[in-house]
Amino acid sequence: MIVRAASLFVAAAASALVFAARADAYLYWTHAGNDIARAANDGTQVNLRFIEGTYDGAGVAVDVNDVYWTNLSNGSIGRANLDGSDVHDHELVGPEPSALPS
Repeated sequence: MIVRAASLFVAAAASALVFAARADAYLYWTHAGNDIARAANDGTQVNLRFIEGTYDGAGVAVDVNDVYWTNLSNGSIGRANLDGSDVHDHELVGPEPSALPS
């Protein structure tokens, strides 16, 4: 009985890891120039204010850990964690960034 319960626990933990959120499970875009929006690839879970307060945001790019965007009105590049936390509006400052490679 204990072996079976342990096996079920290990199987449940393994499936939780398999279905953990990934960057490619979502679409990201700028919304109204002031926010970064996010939705699941199937069109559900739409959040128009996923990351709030960008400065005329554009050019969204995503890697395995972070979301990046350009802030056109202040010439900087912003960054946040994939879950929308730890937002840094002025991660990099440069001459008029207008787009990021995806």
